[in-house]
Amino acid sequence: MVWGINLLLPEVVIMKLINRYNRYLLPALIVLFIISTISSYYLIKGVLQNELDEILLRSKGRIENYVAVNHAAPVISSFDDQKVIFEKLTGAIKDSGFSSATQFIPEQNKEHLSRRLVFPLQINNEQYKVTISEPLEGTRHLTILIVKIAIVTIFITLLLLIIINRRVLSKIWQPFYQSLEAIKTFHVNEQQHPQFPDSPINEFKLMNSHFNMAAKNAVRDYRNLKEFSENASHEIQTPLAIIHSKLDLMVQQENLSEKQSELLRSVYASVNKLSKLQQSLLLITKIDNRQFQNNGAIEIGQEIKNKIEQFQDLWQGRGITIHTQIETTVLHINKELLDILLDNLFANATRHNITNGIINIKLTEGLLEISNTGTDQPLDTERIFKRFYKGIPNGDNNGLGLSIIKQIAEVSAITVNYSYQKEWHSFRLSW
Repeated sequence: MVWGINLLLPEVVIMKLINRYNRYLLPALIVLFIISTISSYYLIKGVLQNELDEILLRSKGRIENYVAVNHAAPVISSFDDQKVIFEKLTGAIKDSGFSSATQFIPEQNKEHLSRRLVFPLQINNEQYKVTISEPLEGTRHLTILIVKIAIVTIFITLLLLIIINRRVLSKIWQPFYQSLEAIKTFHVNEQQHPQFPDSPINEFKLMNSHFNMAAKNAVRDYRNLKEFSENASHEIQTPLAIIHSKLDLMVQQENLSEKQSELLRSVYASVNKLSKLQQSLLLITKIDNRQFQNNGAIEIGQEIKNKIEQFQDLWQGRGITIHTQIETTVLHINKELLDILLDNLFANATRHNITNGIINIKLTEGLLEISNTGTDQPLDTERIFKRFYKGIPNGDNNGLGLSIIKQIAEVSAITVNYSYQKEWHSFRLSW
């Protein structure tokens, strides 16, 4: 018996883990990207607008200082983008302070958004309303440029974050995948325990310690079970032999009644069935323990022909017709296991055949196919190679023949498959 842990390949696990992580990360990064872009726009716009307001306040201060010294309004240059207007007041000033408005730029012949400052000013005992306007066009262009730079920077940052995050995740989780691979290739019937990689991450250390403990417990339980199976098989063998010999002596007695003879035959058949079961279980145990070694290159075609001769009388008695197509091919396998394998394949094709049925045996390079007529229902492909599975529930077989076939195939690097088509049951062995 070979016990192992069936796990997904590390590459598949990595992809699923990272994809799952990105499903949560990407939406959060997109929301962060949008919020950062909008925030950057308004923040930069506010900073530049405050800077422009400072320029307007400085212009106001210069105007007030000029009037205080010269008692006249200053002469404003027409070449300056800043526009200053002096208006005499007939009443109280309205709308003083900072505001945004449109301003016509003659050079560009179009209206532009501008920032303006309105304040009262007294010149030679006369009240004036002073309006200082500064176009926002340059500020708007600068804001857009800075926002574009910010957007590109944020986008590149997020892209690099995703790429680096993916690589970092793969590197950080590498010990985890190595541990999975070690467990995947671990078999309880091997002497060497799985080797788990060292990791500075506490969670991985804890996982490896649990894996190690589980592996040790599995090996211990397997050895206990194996010892029990071996001991039970050997211990049963002696009582069975004694019972078998006693039955032989009883059957040879001449004063038995017909009823007693019938009872003895029933007991004899049961003992034979139990003996075959014990031999099959012992054989499976030997296969699990790798007691069949010394694989050699065997010309399997000749072995099949010899096995056909052994079954010929049985097939003739049931009227079974044999069709063969046998080519010369070599299989690397233990000779004793090959004999058991062919015995079980032929016995299965015979036992589950119909009267006057057909058996087809086809051997080509790397392939052996044995097909037989039989019941009009396929076998359960999920359970067919499980121990004690019987295609016919009330059959006289012990349900271990196909399991033995599967065990021999596994230790001999052979792939065995079952198929059914129109009352034909086929077993294909490929290597």
